[in-house]
Amino acid sequence: MKGIWYNRRRLKFIILLLIGFSNAYAQHKSSPQIFFQDHFYLYPEIDSNMAIAHLSKKSYADLIDKMFEVDQKYRDSIMKYRSLWSNKNISEVPTNVRSYLSLEGINDKANQKLLLRLVTLYGWPNGGVDQNLSVAKKAWYIVWHAPKEVEIKFYKYLKDAVENNILEKREYDNLVHRKYEKSLSTL
Repeated sequence: MKGIWYNRRRLKFIILLLIGFSNAYAQHKSSPQIFFQDHFYLYPEIDSNMAIAHLSKKSYADLIDKMFEVDQKYRDSIMKYRSLWSNKNISEVPTNVRSYLSLEGINDKANQKLLLRLVTLYGWPNGGVDQNLSVAKKAWYIVWHAPKEVEIKFYKYLKDAVENNILEKREYDNLVHRKYEKSLSTL
């Protein structure tokens, strides 16, 4: 009798183990990621689905600071090689810099999604100045890096920020006209 119960417990353990692996795999596959050519998964540095319901004004500003830091993290390295991209000489760009481009893209998406959730809940950020750049302007840069279809979702909040003297009108105009001119040039 001891052998039968032992085998049943072993079987239950194996089944539970398999269920655990399948759940972990399903969660792993559904999170935002890029499968890079060297078989590494790249994830955003900030979780765009994080809990934001009860942020203080300081926590909100700190989160925007962190998002801006992530937004700018890979751009300097990428800008050094931008001319090679524009000339279609991608093979001459070092592999680590190509991975930076992937990381930049995935972090931009996560930042934009999180920022949209934040401004929907709290309005456009208005806070202190860090390194001569206001929190409002840092959020503006996150929107600046968004594709047109995402950027449009922010126009209402940007307009409110201008009306409340949080952002300058030219910052709003730069976004709207830049995207409009880009879309006209593709016609």
